[in-house]
Amino acid sequence: MTNLFAWLQRVQQGWKQRSRGFETRFPTALGGILIGLVTGSLLGTFLDLPRGWGWWDGAFRVALVLFVERITRWEYAPSIRSSPPAWGTGGRRVAFAKKGLLFAIFVDAFKVGS
Repeated sequence: MTNLFAWLQRVQQGWKQRSRGFETRFPTALGGILIGLVTGSLLGTFLDLPRGWGWWDGAFRVALVLFVERITRWEYAPSIRSSPPAWGTGGRRVAFAKKGLLFAIFVDAFKVGS
């Protein structure tokens, strides 16, 4: 019986070591994606209000492209990746928020067509 308990403890500790990365990365990824989805949905919903001003659409599109390109450069360029001092959890969350924002705007484009 003692061997069984010792084996179960080894299995439990091995499981904890393997799942440690999941425990630290998943909440950051999920939180960032949800922030991006909510932001993108709100932008898609409320951007119809100021459309009469004319310049708003162009300015928003340019700002969105610049934001996405800057985050992508931080995320994928090897020389810049370690450059920002806060590229820990906050930087990853911003990268995931970018992905959620783009997905929400993509989904919103299909809502407009239907």
